[in-house]
Amino acid sequence: MKLVCESLYEFKDSIKGGKGDKLTSKDVCPKQLAIGKLVEKEHTSDINVAISIALDHLAENKKYYSNLVEKGMVDEGAAIKMYIKHFGEDKLPKKYKDKK
Repeated sequence: MKLVCESLYEFKDSIKGGKGDKLTSKDVCPKQLAIGKLVEKEHTSDINVAISIALDHLAENKKYYSNLVEKGMVDEGAAIKMYIKHFGEDKLPKKYKDKK
């Protein structure tokens, strides 16, 4: 498995068989990938795997992670903070605003 470089733009998907196999981080929105990486860390402690999973989801829907947050389906605090940093609080569900 490849190591994650300081820049995610140098990362290439390392899990075979996913819908994002042909994608690199240059092919997706860096804001979505940043949130996705944090969300997918729920499933693995390997950051390479988390990024690969995120790329698979973003191959299907380029706004996958902002949609998840806006629907209130994300529990990872770091991912919610990253969403706020990149997209603001306008579309944030009330349940997240109440935790502030």
